Amino acid sequence: MKKHFAIAILLILVFAVSISTVLAETPITQSFDTIGSIVTFGRYEQDGDKENGHEEIEWVVLDVQDGKALLLSKYGLEAKPYNTEYTDVTWETCTLRAWLNSDFLNKAFSAEEQSAILTTTVDNSSSQGYNDLNSIDGNNTQDKIFLLSYAEANRYLSVKYWKEDDGNNTKSRVAPTDYAIETGAYSTDIYQTADGKPAGWWWLRMPGLSNFDAPYVHNGGSLYYEAVFRDYGVVRPAFWLNLYAADEKGGDTTVKIHGIVYYNTKKVIPVEPEESAIVNEELPINGSMTDKKITAYAFINDEQSDDILVCLIDGEWYQFLATERVGQP
Repeated sequence: MKKHFAIAILLILVFAVSISTVLAETPITQSFDTIGSIVTFGRYEQDGDKENGHEEIEWVVLDVQDGKALLLSKYGLEAKPYNTEYTDVTWETCTLRAWLNSDFLNKAFSAEEQSAILTTTVDNSSSQGYNDLNSIDGNNTQDKIFLLSYAEANRYLSVKYWKEDDGNNTKSRVAPTDYAIETGAYSTDIYQTADGKPAGWWWLRMPGLSNFDAPYVHNGGSLYYEAVFRDYGVVRPAFWLNLYAADEKGGDTTVKIHGIVYYNTKKVIPVEPEESAIVNEELPINGSMTDKKITAYAFINDEQSDDILVCLIDGEWYQFLATERVGQP
């Protein structure tokens, strides 16, 4: 069967009438897979000089798992209230969430970059708050861009409630950009970041003490709470990035199946249904591409290493070359 399988695929390649290159995807080339590294992705106004265009956004890699990386902006990018009105809100309903996933997302990232940002199920349960003071549950949300919760800030940046902290956590302090200062961000020389810049305070996502306030990281680095309409705290966006996704440079693509990365220029291989019937089967899949559905695949060689892979993705055929293993098959 495998021999017939291989012959059928070879015939598909031999008799393909045309091969056209389409928008390609590449593995991220910066150190996105190294926790603690600083990377650049997207652009946003930061220096306050709008005439020279937007500047590259720097991100801190907080976590890496299963081919994705959690990024948090290194600087406070803009001053924004958690909610524009002093009213009963949750993360699900606040204006800051709406702004992050619309205006900010579209302004800071190209279409290709947005396709690399994963949609995340954001946990808004009481487990994400400071347990001794908080028992408020919120609905989980589906977001591309979000704020860290207290639990996440505690895990990744050692943030603690102010009564349990000495207020000297430089790891969690943030400096607002010049543009954020222009938009009203507060900062002070009393508390400075690890690189000696005046620190601002930055919002975390709810739950808070009530639905009229939200948690934030104080200039000193500790957990406090503030009324949702305060407009001088800065925003540090966070998101999960697909490490095998499109970047704006284009050129190559990857697909991961059975723990192996298949890597080559993406090519469309036109085939007739009868020619592809032998490989157009529902086969076990252990991998995916960004915003793509793999419905079938087959190998030209019997071995699943250093071989050619043909995939049926969203109704079109693509060809890849296996290059390296990433974990156990």
